[in-house]
Amino acid sequence: MFSILLIAPRSPDEKPFYFGSSDLFCTTTGVDISIPGLRRKRSAPARDVMELVHSWIYYDGLYFEFGVDPEYGFKMPFSSSSKVAMFTGLPYLGYKCPWRREPFPAGYSSLPVGCLQRCASRYEVFLGRYSTLFNNCHHFSNLISDILCSNQCPSWCDM
Repeated sequence: MFSILLIAPRSPDEKPFYFGSSDLFCTTTGVDISIPGLRRKRSAPARDVMELVHSWIYYDGLYFEFGVDPEYGFKMPFSSSSKVAMFTGLPYLGYKCPWRREPFPAGYSSLPVGCLQRCASRYEVFLGRYSTLFNNCHHFSNLISDILCSNQCPSWCDM
């Protein structure tokens, strides 16, 4: 039996943030091979750094993602030009690839979205390029979650 821990905002200015994921095969190839009407078994929310999905964070109207390039499409792990991206409306390729946002907020934050935008734009400079094992979309999502929970903009975001 799973229990769900509901987290409430500590102040009225705090906004929820959510973890989410997109179909990895579709996100890397642009081809949706899912079968309409087939539902997968529900599982407890997981944010494992080796999970075979593309993960992202949704906060204050923006999807924050690592490993995609909005100009040229998804960059494979061996690419030297992986990018951090921020989208409104839908996550990367959300109009054609299956995706889901977790139903309950992962937490709440009063951090201005501008801080996260600066952190996202400096992410590769601070932590390096995409690596399947050591710096993937899950590592990025977990760090963004840490920043949101701290309610403080890290100094490296403004360097």
